[in-house]
Amino acid sequence: LGEDNVRGLITVILREVPGKIGELERACREGDVEKILVAAHLLKGTALAMRGNLMANIAGKMESGAKSLSQGEMDMLLSGLKKEWE
Repeated sequence: LGEDNVRGLITVILREVPGKIGELERACREGDVEKILVAAHLLKGTALAMRGNLMANIAGKMESGAKSLSQGEMDMLLSGLKKEWE
């Protein structure tokens, strides 16, 4: 990738990730497992592309635990994911 392409990619990521975190937060609040799976998967992939391994790990835990984790556990993971993004 050229420098302009990398800048463009970073710009898109910075613009899109907060919205995806918001979608994940709403899905967690509503208990919508399917939306949790989609949003967590997208955030995990984005984080891996940015070499944000901790953020990717948290999103991966949310994705794999979408059907089994309690609301409290999901809230703790979401809080950690948001902190990593900041």
